[in-house]
Amino acid sequence: MDLEGLLQRGWNALIQLKGLELPELPEGSTPAIGDQPSATSVIDAAIQHCGERESVFRRTTLERFVFEHELGVQGFEAIEGAIANSPELIRVADGKFTTQTALNLMNCPASLAC
Repeated sequence: MDLEGLLQRGWNALIQLKGLELPELPEGSTPAIGDQPSATSVIDAAIQHCGERESVFRRTTLERFVFEHELGVQGFEAIEGAIANSPELIRVADGKFTTQTALNLMNCPASLAC
């Protein structure tokens, strides 16, 4: 017996032993490929989130947001490409970024409330 079959038998035995019943699997609940956000929109949301909290943030902070909120929606290569091609991100040093929005706010006099 293969490992998967052995694990399945073990789970089934435990379920019976505990007197549990598994719910029916929902049908048609898997989102269609066209319903998933693009890597660019996922990165835009991550940039907005990170930029609201800090004016300078790490690349890993962007990646963490993506994987915590959109796990499995986009591949790592697509996410990295969207980060590299984002017009909003400005690389400052050592894997850190700021945004054009943050720079605009810093350059705006407080009296003008840009």
